[in-house]
Amino acid sequence: MNLGGFLQQHSEQLESADRVFVGFSGGLDSTILLHSAAHLLGAEKVCALHVNHSLQPEADAWELHCSNESKQLGVEFRAAKLSIANKGQGLESEARTQRYQFFRMQLSAKDILLLGHHIDDQAETLLYRLFRGAGLRGLSAIPEQRAEGLGQLIRPLLNKTREELYSSAKKAKLDWIEDLSNSDISYDRNYIRAKILPTVQQRWPAANKTLARAASNMSSTAVLLDEYAVELQSRCDWQPARWGWSLDASKFIDLSPAAQAHLLAVAFNQLNLQGFDSAYLEKVHKLLQSREDSSPELKIENSEVRRFGGRLYLMRAIEEFSSQNKEFYWGGSGPLMLSGCGEISALEEYRGDELKVSFRQGGERCKPIDRDKSQSLKKLMQEYSLEPWLRERVPLIWRDDQIIAVADLFSCSKEISAPKFEWDLEVKA
Repeated sequence: MNLGGFLQQHSEQLESADRVFVGFSGGLDSTILLHSAAHLLGAEKVCALHVNHSLQPEADAWELHCSNESKQLGVEFRAAKLSIANKGQGLESEARTQRYQFFRMQLSAKDILLLGHHIDDQAETLLYRLFRGAGLRGLSAIPEQRAEGLGQLIRPLLNKTREELYSSAKKAKLDWIEDLSNSDISYDRNYIRAKILPTVQQRWPAANKTLARAASNMSSTAVLLDEYAVELQSRCDWQPARWGWSLDASKFIDLSPAAQAHLLAVAFNQLNLQGFDSAYLEKVHKLLQSREDSSPELKIENSEVRRFGGRLYLMRAIEEFSSQNKEFYWGGSGPLMLSGCGEISALEEYRGDELKVSFRQGGERCKPIDRDKSQSLKKLMQEYSLEPWLRERVPLIWRDDQIIAVADLFSCSKEISAPKFEWDLEVKA
Protein backbone atom coordinates (compact mmCIF):
# COMPACT_ATOMS: atom_id res chain seq x y z
CA MET A 1 0.00 0.00 0.00
CA ASN A 2 1.36 3.43 -0.89
CA LEU A 3 1.32 5.88 1.98
CA GLY A 4 -1.59 7.93 0.68
CA GLY A 5 -3.68 4.77 0.66
CA PHE A 6 -3.82 4.69 4.46
CA LEU A 7 -6.12 7.73 4.32
CA GLN A 8 -8.06 6.89 1.18
CA GLN A 9 -11.27 5.90 2.98
CA HIS A 10 -11.33 9.32 4.65
CA SER A 11 -10.11 11.32 1.65
CA GLU A 12 -13.37 13.17 0.96
CA GLN A 13 -13.67 14.24 4.60
CA LEU A 14 -10.01 15.30 4.80
CA GLU A 15 -10.08 17.25 1.55
CA SER A 16 -13.12 19.25 2.70
CA ALA A 17 -11.42 20.20 5.99
CA ASP A 18 -9.87 23.64 6.40
CA ARG A 19 -6.75 22.24 8.07
CA VAL A 20 -5.54 18.74 8.94
CA PHE A 21 -3.43 18.29 12.07
CA VAL A 22 -1.42 15.17 12.85
CA GLY A 23 -0.44 14.17 16.37
CA PHE A 24 3.25 13.54 15.66
CA SER A 25 5.37 11.83 18.32
CA GLY A 26 7.96 10.67 15.82
CA GLY A 27 7.11 7.00 16.41
CA LEU A 28 6.18 4.47 13.75
CA ASP A 29 2.43 5.12 13.65
CA SER A 30 2.49 8.90 13.63
CA THR A 31 5.36 9.00 11.10
CA ILE A 32 3.29 6.94 8.66
CA LEU A 33 0.30 9.18 9.34
CA LEU A 34 2.21 12.44 8.74
CA HIS A 35 3.76 11.21 5.48
CA SER A 36 0.38 9.85 4.34
CA ALA A 37 -1.37 13.16 5.03
CA ALA A 38 1.31 15.21 3.25
CA HIS A 39 1.22 12.80 0.29
CA LEU A 40 -2.57 12.84 -0.06
CA LEU A 41 -3.39 16.45 0.82
CA GLY A 42 -0.25 18.43 0.12
CA ALA A 43 2.14 19.69 2.77
CA GLU A 44 0.61 23.18 2.97
CA LYS A 45 -2.68 21.83 4.36
CA VAL A 46 -1.04 19.68 7.04
CA CYS A 47 0.34 20.67 10.44
CA ALA A 48 2.32 18.38 12.77
CA LEU A 49 1.58 18.67 16.49
CA HIS A 50 4.31 17.39 18.80
CA VAL A 51 4.04 17.09 22.57
CA ASN A 52 7.31 17.03 24.53
CA HIS A 53 6.29 15.37 27.79
CA SER A 54 9.73 15.99 29.34
CA LEU A 55 9.58 12.52 30.91
CA GLN A 56 12.54 10.97 29.06
CA PRO A 57 16.16 12.19 28.73
CA GLU A 58 15.74 11.95 24.96
CA ALA A 59 12.59 14.11 24.87
CA ASP A 60 14.31 17.21 23.46
CA ALA A 61 16.13 15.14 20.83
CA TRP A 62 12.81 13.60 19.78
CA GLU A 63 11.29 17.05 19.42
CA LEU A 64 14.22 18.09 17.22
CA HIS A 65 13.79 14.95 15.10
CA CYS A 66 10.08 15.71 14.62
CA SER A 67 10.82 19.31 13.74
CA ASN A 68 13.39 18.28 11.13
CA GLU A 69 11.11 15.59 9.68
CA SER A 70 8.29 18.12 9.33
CA LYS A 71 10.63 20.63 7.72
CA GLN A 72 11.78 18.06 5.14
CA LEU A 73 8.15 17.39 4.25
CA GLY A 74 7.35 21.11 4.10
CA VAL A 75 4.77 20.67 6.87
CA GLU A 76 4.16 23.27 9.59
CA PHE A 77 5.39 22.11 12.99
CA ARG A 78 3.97 23.12 16.38
CA ALA A 79 5.29 21.80 19.67
CA ALA A 80 4.32 22.05 23.33
CA LYS A 81 6.65 21.28 26.22
CA LEU A 82 4.72 20.00 29.22
CA SER A 83 5.47 19.85 32.89
CA ILE A 84 3.75 16.81 34.31
CA ALA A 85 3.27 16.35 38.03
CA ASN A 86 1.74 13.14 39.34
CA LYS A 87 -1.44 14.38 41.02
CA GLY A 88 -2.63 10.96 42.07
CA GLN A 89 -4.05 9.85 38.73
CA GLY A 90 -0.71 8.50 37.41
CA LEU A 91 1.85 9.94 35.02
CA GLU A 92 0.31 8.22 31.98
CA SER A 93 -3.13 9.63 32.71
CA GLU A 94 -1.86 13.14 33.43
CA ALA A 95 0.29 13.13 30.29
CA ARG A 96 -2.71 12.10 28.21
CA THR A 97 -4.88 14.83 29.74
CA GLN A 98 -2.36 17.56 28.97
CA ARG A 99 -1.66 16.18 25.49
CA TYR A 100 -5.30 16.36 24.48
CA GLN A 101 -5.65 19.83 25.97
CA PHE A 102 -2.86 20.98 23.64
CA PHE A 103 -4.52 19.30 20.65
CA ARG A 104 -7.89 20.91 21.38
CA MET A 105 -6.35 24.37 21.58
CA GLN A 106 -5.14 24.07 17.98
CA LEU A 107 -8.43 23.06 16.40
CA SER A 108 -10.94 25.40 14.82
CA ALA A 109 -14.28 24.46 13.31
CA LYS A 110 -13.81 22.40 10.11
CA ASP A 111 -10.36 21.24 11.26
CA ILE A 112 -9.43 17.57 11.61
CA LEU A 113 -6.94 15.93 13.97
CA LEU A 114 -5.40 12.60 12.93
CA LEU A 115 -4.02 10.18 15.53
CA GLY A 116 -2.17 6.94 14.81
CA HIS A 117 -3.90 4.31 16.97
CA HIS A 118 -4.11 0.83 15.42
CA ILE A 119 -5.58 -2.63 16.10
CA ASP A 120 -2.94 -3.56 18.67
CA ASP A 121 -3.72 -0.37 20.59
CA GLN A 122 -7.37 -1.42 20.67
CA ALA A 123 -6.50 -4.82 22.11
CA GLU A 124 -4.08 -3.38 24.69
CA THR A 125 -6.62 -0.75 25.76
CA LEU A 126 -9.36 -3.35 26.23
CA LEU A 127 -7.14 -5.51 28.46
CA TYR A 128 -5.82 -2.51 30.37
CA ARG A 129 -9.33 -1.28 31.17
CA LEU A 130 -10.59 -4.78 31.93
CA PHE A 131 -7.88 -5.25 34.55
CA ARG A 132 -8.93 -1.92 36.08
CA GLY A 133 -12.54 -3.08 36.42
CA ALA A 134 -14.02 -0.79 33.76
CA GLY A 135 -17.67 -0.99 32.81
CA LEU A 136 -19.15 -1.27 29.34
CA ARG A 137 -18.27 2.28 28.33
CA GLY A 138 -14.66 1.84 29.40
CA LEU A 139 -14.39 -1.47 27.56
CA SER A 140 -15.77 -0.01 24.35
CA ALA A 141 -13.48 0.45 21.40
CA ILE A 142 -11.31 3.49 20.88
CA PRO A 143 -13.66 5.38 18.53
CA GLU A 144 -12.55 5.86 14.95
CA GLN A 145 -14.09 9.34 14.93
CA ARG A 146 -15.41 11.78 17.49
CA ALA A 147 -15.63 15.50 18.14
CA GLU A 148 -12.49 17.00 19.65
CA GLY A 149 -12.78 20.60 20.82
CA LEU A 150 -14.14 22.61 17.90
CA GLY A 151 -12.91 20.10 15.35
CA GLN A 152 -13.05 16.39 14.57
CA LEU A 153 -10.69 13.57 15.56
CA ILE A 154 -10.09 10.67 13.16
CA ARG A 155 -7.98 7.53 13.71
CA PRO A 156 -7.47 6.17 10.18
CA LEU A 157 -5.17 3.28 11.16
CA LEU A 158 -7.56 1.43 13.49
CA ASN A 159 -8.00 -1.42 11.00
CA LYS A 160 -4.23 -1.97 10.65
CA THR A 161 -1.94 -4.07 12.84
CA ARG A 162 1.41 -2.87 14.13
CA GLU A 163 3.05 -5.50 11.94
CA GLU A 164 1.34 -4.17 8.80
CA LEU A 165 2.40 -0.61 9.61
CA TYR A 166 5.99 -1.69 10.25
CA SER A 167 6.15 -3.47 6.89
CA SER A 168 4.79 -0.43 5.02
CA ALA A 169 7.17 1.96 6.78
CA LYS A 170 10.18 -0.21 5.92
CA LYS A 171 9.17 -0.36 2.25
CA ALA A 172 8.80 3.42 2.17
CA LYS A 173 12.20 3.78 3.90
CA LEU A 174 10.76 6.01 6.60
CA ASP A 175 12.83 7.09 9.59
CA TRP A 176 11.11 6.93 12.96
CA ILE A 177 11.91 7.03 16.67
CA GLU A 178 12.10 3.87 18.75
CA ASP A 179 11.19 4.88 22.30
CA LEU A 180 13.18 2.58 24.57
CA SER A 181 10.79 3.34 27.43
CA ASN A 182 8.22 1.24 25.57
CA SER A 183 10.13 -1.78 26.84
CA ASP A 184 9.86 -0.61 30.45
CA ILE A 185 7.30 -3.05 31.85
CA SER A 186 6.82 -0.99 35.02
CA TYR A 187 4.26 0.88 32.88
CA ASP A 188 0.98 -1.05 32.74
CA ARG A 189 0.40 -0.75 29.00
CA ASN A 190 3.97 -1.78 28.23
CA TYR A 191 3.53 -4.85 30.44
CA ILE A 192 0.40 -5.83 28.52
CA ARG A 193 2.16 -5.24 25.20
CA ALA A 194 5.37 -7.08 26.09
CA LYS A 195 4.16 -9.87 28.38
CA ILE A 196 0.46 -10.57 28.16
CA LEU A 197 -0.53 -10.18 24.48
CA PRO A 198 2.42 -12.20 23.12
CA THR A 199 1.57 -15.06 25.49
CA VAL A 200 -2.10 -14.96 24.48
CA GLN A 201 -1.16 -14.85 20.78
CA GLN A 202 0.89 -18.02 21.11
CA ARG A 203 -2.43 -19.81 21.65
CA TRP A 204 -4.66 -17.47 19.64
CA PRO A 205 -2.54 -15.78 16.93
CA ALA A 206 -5.32 -13.38 15.88
CA ALA A 207 -6.12 -12.33 19.47
CA ASN A 208 -5.30 -8.68 18.79
CA LYS A 209 -7.94 -8.59 16.05
CA THR A 210 -10.57 -10.51 18.00
CA LEU A 211 -10.05 -8.36 21.10
CA ALA A 212 -10.44 -5.25 18.95
CA ARG A 213 -13.63 -6.73 17.49
CA ALA A 214 -14.95 -7.44 20.99
CA ALA A 215 -14.29 -3.83 21.95
CA SER A 216 -16.14 -2.70 18.83
CA ASN A 217 -19.13 -4.90 19.72
CA MET A 218 -19.25 -3.41 23.21
CA SER A 219 -19.10 0.04 21.67
CA SER A 220 -22.27 -0.73 19.68
CA THR A 221 -24.01 -1.85 22.87
CA ALA A 222 -22.81 1.28 24.65
CA VAL A 223 -24.48 3.39 21.95
CA LEU A 224 -27.80 1.66 22.67
CA LEU A 225 -27.35 2.29 26.39
CA ASP A 226 -26.62 5.96 25.71
CA GLU A 227 -29.93 6.16 23.86
CA TYR A 228 -31.59 4.57 26.89
CA ALA A 229 -29.87 7.17 29.10
CA VAL A 230 -31.66 9.94 27.20
CA GLU A 231 -34.97 8.28 28.13
CA LEU A 232 -33.86 7.98 31.77
CA GLN A 233 -32.87 11.64 31.87
CA SER A 234 -36.23 12.68 30.50
CA ARG A 235 -37.99 10.50 33.06
CA CYS A 236 -36.04 12.18 35.88
CA ASP A 237 -36.54 15.74 34.57
CA TRP A 238 -32.82 16.28 33.88
CA GLN A 239 -32.28 20.00 33.30
CA PRO A 240 -29.64 22.73 33.58
CA ALA A 241 -29.38 24.45 36.94
CA ARG A 242 -27.83 27.79 37.79
CA TRP A 243 -24.59 25.84 38.31
CA GLY A 244 -24.40 22.31 36.94
CA TRP A 245 -27.45 20.19 36.18
CA SER A 246 -30.17 18.64 38.33
CA LEU A 247 -32.75 15.87 38.33
CA ASP A 248 -35.86 14.95 40.31
CA ALA A 249 -34.60 12.95 43.31
CA SER A 250 -37.86 11.04 43.88
CA LYS A 251 -38.01 9.85 40.26
CA PHE A 252 -34.34 8.90 40.41
CA ILE A 253 -34.99 6.77 43.51
CA ASP A 254 -37.75 4.91 41.64
CA LEU A 255 -35.26 3.65 39.04
CA SER A 256 -33.51 0.30 39.39
CA PRO A 257 -29.96 0.44 40.81
CA ALA A 258 -28.56 -0.46 37.38
CA ALA A 259 -30.50 2.37 35.73
CA GLN A 260 -29.41 4.80 38.47
CA ALA A 261 -25.77 3.88 37.99
CA HIS A 262 -26.03 4.22 34.20
CA LEU A 263 -27.76 7.58 34.45
CA LEU A 264 -25.05 8.92 36.77
CA ALA A 265 -22.23 7.52 34.62
CA VAL A 266 -23.63 9.19 31.48
CA ALA A 267 -24.25 12.45 33.34
CA PHE A 268 -20.67 12.50 34.63
CA ASN A 269 -19.39 11.92 31.13
CA GLN A 270 -21.57 14.68 29.66
CA LEU A 271 -20.48 17.18 32.31
CA ASN A 272 -16.81 16.14 32.11
CA LEU A 273 -16.79 15.20 35.78
CA GLN A 274 -14.43 12.71 37.41
CA GLY A 275 -14.77 10.40 40.39
CA PHE A 276 -17.65 8.11 39.37
CA ASP A 277 -16.95 4.46 40.13
CA SER A 278 -18.76 1.30 41.24
CA ALA A 279 -18.97 2.56 44.86
CA TYR A 280 -20.40 5.96 43.95
CA LEU A 281 -24.06 4.95 43.83
CA GLU A 282 -24.03 3.82 47.46
CA LYS A 283 -22.63 7.22 48.48
CA VAL A 284 -25.37 8.99 46.51
CA HIS A 285 -28.01 6.89 48.30
CA LYS A 286 -26.61 7.97 51.66
CA LEU A 287 -26.79 11.60 50.53
CA LEU A 288 -30.43 11.13 49.48
CA GLN A 289 -31.28 9.70 52.90
CA SER A 290 -29.66 12.53 54.88
CA ARG A 291 -31.57 15.50 56.31
CA GLU A 292 -31.89 18.34 53.82
CA ASP A 293 -31.23 21.01 56.43
CA SER A 294 -27.78 19.47 56.91
CA SER A 295 -26.85 20.70 53.39
CA PRO A 296 -25.86 17.21 52.22
CA GLU A 297 -23.10 17.04 49.64
CA LEU A 298 -20.72 14.52 48.13
CA LYS A 299 -17.31 15.66 46.86
CA ILE A 300 -14.99 13.42 44.86
CA GLU A 301 -12.18 14.66 42.57
CA ASN A 302 -13.58 17.51 40.45
CA SER A 303 -17.24 16.65 41.05
CA GLU A 304 -19.90 17.52 43.57
CA VAL A 305 -23.37 16.08 44.13
CA ARG A 306 -25.78 18.05 46.33
CA ARG A 307 -29.45 17.81 47.29
CA PHE A 308 -31.92 20.64 47.61
CA GLY A 309 -35.64 21.13 47.14
CA GLY A 310 -36.31 17.53 46.14
CA ARG A 311 -33.63 17.60 43.45
CA LEU A 312 -30.21 16.10 43.04
CA TYR A 313 -27.56 18.46 41.63
CA LEU A 314 -24.42 17.40 39.75
CA MET A 315 -21.74 20.01 39.20
CA ARG A 316 -18.08 20.86 38.97
CA ALA A 317 -16.58 21.30 42.42
CA ILE A 318 -17.22 24.71 43.96
CA GLU A 319 -14.04 26.54 44.84
CA GLU A 320 -13.64 28.35 48.16
CA PHE A 321 -14.95 31.91 48.18
CA SER A 322 -15.14 34.62 50.82
CA SER A 323 -17.79 37.28 50.41
CA GLN A 324 -16.68 39.26 53.45
CA ASN A 325 -15.91 42.93 52.85
CA LYS A 326 -16.02 42.60 49.08
CA GLU A 327 -17.46 45.65 47.31
CA PHE A 328 -17.39 46.74 43.67
CA TYR A 329 -18.58 49.93 41.99
CA TRP A 330 -20.34 49.67 38.68
CA GLY A 331 -21.97 52.05 36.23
CA GLY A 332 -24.29 49.38 34.83
CA SER A 333 -23.59 50.16 31.17
CA GLY A 334 -21.34 47.14 30.65
CA PRO A 335 -21.04 43.63 32.12
CA LEU A 336 -19.34 43.09 35.48
CA MET A 337 -17.32 39.91 36.09
CA LEU A 338 -17.10 38.74 39.70
CA SER A 339 -14.52 35.99 40.15
CA GLY A 340 -15.94 32.93 41.90
CA CYS A 341 -19.53 34.07 41.23
CA GLY A 342 -20.21 34.93 37.61
CA GLU A 343 -20.99 37.83 35.31
CA ILE A 344 -23.72 40.44 35.67
CA SER A 345 -25.04 41.56 32.30
CA ALA A 346 -25.26 45.25 31.45
CA LEU A 347 -28.41 46.99 32.67
CA GLU A 348 -30.40 47.72 29.53
CA GLU A 349 -32.02 51.04 30.43
CA TYR A 350 -30.30 52.25 33.60
CA ARG A 351 -28.65 55.68 33.27
CA GLY A 352 -28.43 56.67 36.93
CA ASP A 353 -25.64 57.07 39.47
CA GLU A 354 -22.84 54.59 40.07
CA LEU A 355 -24.01 51.46 41.85
CA LYS A 356 -22.37 49.37 44.55
CA VAL A 357 -22.20 45.58 44.24
CA SER A 358 -21.60 43.44 47.31
CA PHE A 359 -22.61 40.13 48.86
CA ARG A 360 -24.78 39.00 51.70
CA GLN A 361 -23.27 39.64 55.14
CA GLY A 362 -26.37 38.88 57.22
CA GLY A 363 -29.34 40.95 58.36
CA GLU A 364 -30.09 42.63 55.00
CA ARG A 365 -33.69 43.48 54.10
CA CYS A 366 -35.29 44.61 50.88
CA LYS A 367 -38.67 44.87 49.14
CA PRO A 368 -39.10 43.29 45.70
CA ILE A 369 -41.35 45.32 43.38
CA ASP A 370 -44.24 42.85 43.72
CA ARG A 371 -44.21 42.93 47.56
CA ASP A 372 -46.08 45.24 49.97
CA LYS A 373 -43.36 45.32 52.60
CA SER A 374 -39.70 44.55 53.04
CA GLN A 375 -38.52 41.11 54.11
CA SER A 376 -35.23 39.63 55.20
CA LEU A 377 -32.94 38.73 52.34
CA LYS A 378 -32.47 35.30 53.89
CA LYS A 379 -36.21 34.58 53.66
CA LEU A 380 -36.47 35.96 50.13
CA MET A 381 -33.66 33.71 48.90
CA GLN A 382 -35.53 30.75 50.34
CA GLU A 383 -38.78 31.85 48.67
CA TYR A 384 -37.03 32.27 45.31
CA SER A 385 -35.55 28.76 45.70
CA LEU A 386 -31.97 29.92 45.37
CA GLU A 387 -29.71 26.96 46.05
CA PRO A 388 -28.05 27.30 49.49
CA TRP A 389 -24.51 26.99 48.08
CA LEU A 390 -25.13 30.08 45.92
CA ARG A 391 -26.59 32.39 48.55
CA GLU A 392 -23.27 33.82 49.72
CA ARG A 393 -22.27 34.50 46.11
CA VAL A 394 -25.35 36.18 44.67
CA PRO A 395 -24.56 39.85 43.88
CA LEU A 396 -26.56 42.52 45.66
CA ILE A 397 -27.01 45.80 43.77
CA TRP A 398 -27.08 48.90 45.99
CA ARG A 399 -27.83 52.59 45.51
CA ASP A 400 -27.81 55.08 48.38
CA ASP A 401 -27.53 52.29 50.96
CA GLN A 402 -30.63 50.56 49.58
CA ILE A 403 -30.73 47.22 47.78
CA ILE A 404 -32.33 47.95 44.41
CA ALA A 405 -31.87 44.46 42.92
CA VAL A 406 -30.56 40.96 43.60
CA ALA A 407 -28.91 39.58 40.50
CA ASP A 408 -30.71 36.68 38.82
CA LEU A 409 -33.67 36.93 41.24
CA PHE A 410 -35.61 40.18 41.50
CA SER A 411 -35.61 43.97 41.30
CA CYS A 412 -36.62 46.40 44.03
CA SER A 413 -36.74 49.44 41.74
CA LYS A 414 -38.87 50.31 38.74
CA GLU A 415 -35.77 51.82 37.12
CA ILE A 416 -34.23 48.40 36.40
CA SER A 417 -35.34 44.85 35.86
CA ALA A 418 -33.70 41.94 37.69
CA PRO A 419 -30.13 41.89 36.33
CA LYS A 420 -29.30 38.87 34.21
CA PHE A 421 -26.52 36.81 35.75
CA GLU A 422 -24.41 33.98 34.32
CA TRP A 423 -23.12 31.80 37.15
CA ASP A 424 -19.47 30.76 37.06
CA LEU A 425 -18.13 29.60 40.42
CA GLU A 426 -14.53 29.08 39.30
CA VAL A 427 -12.16 31.53 40.96
CA LYS A 428 -10.15 33.42 38.35
CA ALA A 429 -6.62 34.44 39.29
